[in-house]
Amino acid sequence: MTPYDRILEIGPGIGCLTSRLAERAARVVAVEIDPKLISLLRQELKSFANIDLIEADILKTNLDQLTQKSEDETRNPKPETRNFKVAANLPYYITSPVIMHLLKFKHNFTRLVIMVQKEVGERILSRPGTKAYGVLSIAVQYHAKPGLVTYVDRKSFFPSPEVDSIILTLDILKQPRVALKDEALFFKVVKAGFSQRRKMLRGSLKSLGLEGPEIIQLLTNLGINPERRGETLSLEEFAAISDQIGGQPKC
Repeated sequence: MTPYDRILEIGPGIGCLTSRLAERAARVVAVEIDPKLISLLRQELKSFANIDLIEADILKTNLDQLTQKSEDETRNPKPETRNFKVAANLPYYITSPVIMHLLKFKHNFTRLVIMVQKEVGERILSRPGTKAYGVLSIAVQYHAKPGLVTYVDRKSFFPSPEVDSIILTLDILKQPRVALKDEALFFKVVKAGFSQRRKMLRGSLKSLGLEGPEIIQLLTNLGINPERRGETLSLEEFAAISDQIGGQPKC
């Protein structure tokens, strides 16, 4: 972290991390949904002039407007460091929605540092052919480069949750990992590939409106065995299937 960094903190709680961030960063924008905690935070953090407390649901927040509103050219004069970094201890029940919401507004961020449930974090980090690999793995890795920071034992918290946690970094890519003809179609193909994990591609891709022989021919042309399952495909192979489908003439 540098003195020029601006941080979006999601769920500051009672402000323990917020104050540490404010001591080292140019500005901290902390978004908290609980009005009682907002009241507490305003009292606890009143000595910091560089903290903005926002009472809001992060999933309903336009992050373009939030980050633009928090521009601070005086404290942060370097254009290359103007984008935000994110610090978040994500509630387990909304982890995936929050991550996807952040990635929707990814042009505002350079790095996300998140603590999530261990199993979710391992899904994000996973590679093709592993049990944890799935739609979330591909969705995150399409937009960002994930990295493991550390595992956090459940006994580190009081009261202790029922699961262990993991801290990850998600470094936002300047360009998506693969170039696509149709991003929406790509994610439809990915979801179809994982819709029934035990099904072979020749069966699972039928949900896209394709016939069996058509799927077999398409995959064969790409050098992909139709009997493979979606969990074995790399992001690049899903992209190739998507582009091939998108490039087919429509009747």
